[in-house]
Amino acid sequence: MRESIYIDHKSSPLITAEGIHMSMREMFVERQGALTPVRHIERFDNVTDVDLFMLLPGGLSRLNATALVRANIAQFLREQHARVEMDYMCFNFAHQMAFGEPRPKHNHSGDPYWKYIPIHAAWLLPRGAIIKLHRGTENGRTPFAHAAVYLGKRLFISVYGAGGDLEVSTLDDMKRDFKAPYVVRSIPKTPPNTR
Repeated sequence: MRESIYIDHKSSPLITAEGIHMSMREMFVERQGALTPVRHIERFDNVTDVDLFMLLPGGLSRLNATALVRANIAQFLREQHARVEMDYMCFNFAHQMAFGEPRPKHNHSGDPYWKYIPIHAAWLLPRGAIIKLHRGTENGRTPFAHAAVYLGKRLFISVYGAGGDLEVSTLDDMKRDFKAPYVVRSIPKTPPNTR
């Protein structure tokens, strides 16, 4: 089943499972002729693909997400939505977007899956690009803060916090909320879905 997801053009407050205050764009689906927040839907068992739209004051604007991103959003909705699995978080989602499966537990000694390229302007990213945000230097390192996937129109989708659900936000909102000014594009070292 194909599901249409409507993303609000305005930011809304969110408090994560860890109690952190964030800004995000509310996502909705149509149920019984009305828009219902995705977070109020218990299950998406039959979703195989999604269409993404921005809700604008003058109407709808389609977000032309890549087929891989749409398929992985549908997979997340079927398998992870509203399940609150504390070992599934943003980097698992980013890994799933690139490789079609959630990343195994985080390995802080290095990351054999990715290469990193600094970015300077989010709107220059190709749709489906994965970014990682880092905090300021700490003992010669820049600690990882968050990972997200570029949808287009300056919007990113990710999972906020351990056991979180899908959230859409802008790069500026994520940099502020995660206190992470450094952003890199993360490119899989092996092509997606070929490991």
